[in-house]
Amino acid sequence: MGLKYREWAVALTAGLIVSMAGGAAVLAGEPTSDIVMDGVVTVTWVEPDDGPMAGASIQISFYHDGDVIPGLLPAATTNSEGVAVITGVPRPAEGARPLLLDIRGDRSTATVDDAGCTTHEGWQAESNGVASDLALDVVLAAETKSISVSCPEPTPTPDNVEPTPTPEPTPTPTLDVVQPTPAPTAKPTGGGVLGAVGTPGVTPPETDAVSAPAGQTGSPSVPILLAFLAVVGLLVPPISLAYARAKPRR
Repeated sequence: MGLKYREWAVALTAGLIVSMAGGAAVLAGEPTSDIVMDGVVTVTWVEPDDGPMAGASIQISFYHDGDVIPGLLPAATTNSEGVAVITGVPRPAEGARPLLLDIRGDRSTATVDDAGCTTHEGWQAESNGVASDLALDVVLAAETKSISVSCPEPTPTPDNVEPTPTPEPTPTPTLDVVQPTPAPTAKPTGGGVLGAVGTPGVTPPETDAVSAPAGQTGSPSVPILLAFLAVVGLLVPPISLAYARAKPRR
């Protein structure tokens, strides 16, 4: 019983190793005895509404019917006309089993508008189970198309924001012009004559002397003496008369 179990386990392990080795060789694109790596596949991808799928990625995987792990070729890119020519594609050798190809195309774009919104568009096309040959022409058509738009979040504006006051221009100080104070004009007093402005004037002392008549010359005391004698002459007679009347009465 134990021997049969060990034999079965060894056989299963050997089968897995062989299967994994064969799958690894196919995945790496290494030719086997029934595969020839000289096929050419021309892929054309043009959409009726969107035009040529320029810059699309074209991926080709190959396998035999019933294989668990398919082989994979390096990806190719379509040109501006939506065409990609892929060389070195495996094909079955003379008399070998048919080799099948799965051809897949993927394209994605992103555009930004004036508002800052980004539009993402994606296309996907597949053509599966194509029998490989020396030369193949494959036309792809999109099976799915996706569009998404993302816009930046608007910057929130706080409520009741006080406007920034506009600074008022600082007035330039002006110097006041000081007007000079005019010097007072001195008025003449007592008939005296003042000197020039700013020079103290000398006023002559007042006298009680009577000014002499115009044209009269000599000392001013002569008229005074004459007037005194006239007054005495007027007063002496009445005094003498009064004294004479009073004396007999005594």
